[in-house]
Amino acid sequence: MDLRDEISKLLKKYPTLRINQEKKFIEGYIEIGNSKSGKLGEYKINLLIPKNFPKTYPKLYEVGGKILKTPERHINYDGSCCVGVEIIMKKKYPNGLSLVEYFENEIIPFFYNQIYYDYYGEWANGDYAHYNLGILEAYYDLLKIEDKKIVITCLEKLTSEKSKMNRNEKCFCGSNLKIKKCHLKEYEELKVIRDKKIFFRDLEIIKKLDI
Repeated sequence: MDLRDEISKLLKKYPTLRINQEKKFIEGYIEIGNSKSGKLGEYKINLLIPKNFPKTYPKLYEVGGKILKTPERHINYDGSCCVGVEIIMKKKYPNGLSLVEYFENEIIPFFYNQIYYDYYGEWANGDYAHYNLGILEAYYDLLKIEDKKIVITCLEKLTSEKSKMNRNEKCFCGSNLKIKKCHLKEYEELKVIRDKKIFFRDLEIIKKLDI
C-alpha cells in the first residue's frame, strides 16, 4: 500500500483536511451530518498516520475542545480518541483497509456517537468499558461467552505452536463438546487475523485484570 497515495485520496475527498508539513500530520475539520439531517456538528482534528498503516491504525485527536477529555467520552490517557478496540477492527478488516475506509467507517461514526451522547447521555450502539477491561469485553462478544478464564484458554491456544484445532477436539470452553459443535466458528474467525502479536499482547493484559 502506497501511503502517499492513500493520503492523497483522503485529502481529495475531504478538502477541509490538509497536511501540516512542519509537524507531519493531517489536520483540519470534519463536518458531521448528511443531506437529510443537515449539519449536526463540526470537529477540529489532528490525525497521525503511522508508516505501517494499516497494520497499525492512525491516532486521532480532537483538538477543538468540544469533547471532554475523559475516559467516559472515549479519550485515552494521551489525549487521543479511542476510536475502537483493536481486536474488533482486526476481525472486521482481516485484509486491511484503505485510509478513506478507516476515516469513513471508524472516525466519522466516532463523532456521530459523540453527538448522540451529547443529546441523550448514552452511546448509540452501546460501548465497551474503558482501557484494558474493554479488551476483555471485546473477546466476550467475539467468543460469545463471558468468562475470563475461557478467554485466556482460547488466547493460549491461539498463541501456541499448535494453534490449529482438529474439528473433533474438545472445545477450549470446557463444555465437553467437540469444537465443531461448539466454538469452532468463533475460533476460526479469530485465527484468520494475520497480526498474531495482538493475541500475545491481549493475553498478558487480560491475565493481569483483577476481576
